[in-house]
Amino acid sequence: MDKESVQATSPKAYDQVLEYLKTLIKNKDISYGGKIPSERELMETLRISRNSVREALRILEHTGVLESRHGKGNFLVNRMGESLSSVFSMLVLMEESNYREVNQLRSVLEKQAYVQACALISEEGKEKAGAIINRMENGDLEERMRSDHELHHLVFEYSQNRLLILLMDALSEIIRSEGEVVLRQAASIDTEEWIALHKNIAICLIEGNIQEGLLALEEHYEWLERDIKM
Repeated sequence: MDKESVQATSPKAYDQVLEYLKTLIKNKDISYGGKIPSERELMETLRISRNSVREALRILEHTGVLESRHGKGNFLVNRMGESLSSVFSMLVLMEESNYREVNQLRSVLEKQAYVQACALISEEGKEKAGAIINRMENGDLEERMRSDHELHHLVFEYSQNRLLILLMDALSEIIRSEGEVVLRQAASIDTEEWIALHKNIAICLIEGNIQEGLLALEEHYEWLERDIKM
């Protein structure tokens, strides 16, 4: 293996590029959506090889920090949720975790989000929650499924915590395929109980009744855990 190849995978080179970009962000020289320095500029500034720069940029792109646009260069983006989802998915595929553990983590996150959302939800948010339940009560199976996702998303949206939202989005993508089966079964077989449970979550959110809302969430996730395969 030649020196150039060794440099290309050097953690030091990756760290150099990452730290340099952090400095540019801190100094307000670039921001999300902005173009980062070219490969040549990075080579000259950091005194590392082109292969090292390209490898570092590829790693950053895979982690959701950069986006490469053909003929235009590399741009700073925020797609780290997609990267997190991939990491969690690999953990499940490698049997280092499972759907039940993912569901348990989602439960912990949503309970915290619910506490914050009860305090921060706006009148518009309360109207959205009411409309979601109305569609759930009067819609068909597909509408009930969509309403379920919308209600949980609403809880996180009004928590106003970007990290909670990021983590929940990543986890939701993993469990979606497994969870869809469970939700469809419940929404079609235990329709009244299923709607009542979500209605209670929404009403408590609207009224700011944290304790009752948390109990409803606990029941919701216990019910999912009973039916989700290991």
